[in-house]
Amino acid sequence: MAGLLLQLALGYRLSYWNRNVFDGFGHRNGPALRMQALIFVLLMGISIVLATLAVWARMTIQRQSRATWEMSAGGWAQLPPVVASHQGQTPESFW
Repeated sequence: MAGLLLQLALGYRLSYWNRNVFDGFGHRNGPALRMQALIFVLLMGISIVLATLAVWARMTIQRQSRATWEMSAGGWAQLPPVVASHQGQTPESFW
């Protein structure tokens, strides 16, 4: 939930940044544009970190749920085998 709120806040800040950049262009203010360029680098760094953390969290949850499934009631061993049907071929003919 916190990650979602941080991404929302970052999106809002990027919109605000966009306005400041175009204000700098309109007023032909070089120092302000340089400052906005530095802020953009910072915002993109934060965006990359948040995206990386989101992927890490999703993969961690998947690993934990798979481990839980494997420990409970035999896990994957209890699932029936999957039989492929490729134009009438049996699975043995693939090997």
